[in-house]
Amino acid sequence: MKDYDFVRAPWTSEQVDALNRWQRLGYVHEFTCNNDHPGDRTLFATLNGWVCAHCDYRQDWAHAAMLLPRPDRARPLPCDVMLPPDIIVPKGSDYETLFGMLTLRSAQPNDVNRFNEPRAPDEKTKKEDRPQPPEDWS
Repeated sequence: MKDYDFVRAPWTSEQVDALNRWQRLGYVHEFTCNNDHPGDRTLFATLNGWVCAHCDYRQDWAHAAMLLPRPDRARPLPCDVMLPPDIIVPKGSDYETLFGMLTLRSAQPNDVNRFNEPRAPDEKTKKEDRPQPPEDWS
């Protein structure tokens, strides 16, 4: 790990807030306690570093990007995002919309959360009647 990739405690209260926000995002793997014990192993940030609520485990570093105010959500979606079976989150939407749709999908059964199977060509349509690429197609 390079020095510019992480920050070490002690942290300011603003940094603690940012770190704990990243821990609760739900789509990144949070920092967890290294010890094997019952109960939640998710660490929480304090002014003096990460701590485990169930044991004496401590960690004094975090990735520098975790201090940024949600850089992944600062810009709109750069393209349409297709979600099975037939949902499209359009280009330009914010990430909150995308994550909301993903959350709604997660409650659906697996057979609903996949794209429709490709269909065989319609038997009524003859091959010569189907659209063909231009002759100079390269």
